[in-house]
Amino acid sequence: MGGSLGPDVSFYSVRSGGNAGQASKLTALKGKQANALFWSPAGRYVILAGLKGFNGQLEFYSVDELETMATAEHFMDTRIEWDPTG
Repeated sequence: MGGSLGPDVSFYSVRSGGNAGQASKLTALKGKQANALFWSPAGRYVILAGLKGFNGQLEFYSVDELETMATAEHFMDTRIEWDPTG
């Protein structure tokens, strides 16, 4: 997969109340260099991670703002963990 575009990543919101269970698409991120997602403890942020064969590409994404907050590269990274406090 080196150099090729990765998968698309989509985020959805699930409504509660009268329309419980109804999902609406928030956004789609096209061709990301990611093969794993890691949600923050509160679920407001996600790391799109390209582990192992994706050369450690990391994208820190805010689901509330629907935008990338930062990117980084940690070559040959195989594991990511959030601090329990977020």
